[in-house]
Amino acid sequence: MAIGRNQPCPCGSNKKFKHCCANTVAAQQSHTARAKASPASRSQTDSSCYLPTDTGLWVRVPDSLELITPYVLREQRHWFEKEVNFVKTVLSPGEMVLDIGANYGLYALDIAQIIGKEGHL
Repeated sequence: MAIGRNQPCPCGSNKKFKHCCANTVAAQQSHTARAKASPASRSQTDSSCYLPTDTGLWVRVPDSLELITPYVLREQRHWFEKEVNFVKTVLSPGEMVLDIGANYGLYALDIAQIIGKEGHL
């Protein structure tokens, strides 16, 4: 199910999709991937949503304000723990990183942006 250009943006900005996130590459890729997925591959009870981060990436999380990750991402658009900023300061392009215990991939997404195509995650 693709998001129409005139529908509200899923990021929660209260703007039309075409005036908000439609032009970002990450948004286009995530919405295209969802649109191409066959109905059989999606659960009828799938209540997940895509939320934008402050780095321009989109994360798929459960659509529930009762869980901490979706709540924080909706409110702040980034993860609040100090470790995220520490990780960002010690990494450089081309490095090899092992991320163990990823939940929704917030650390992995930031790490991948930093280490780039030359790096390994």
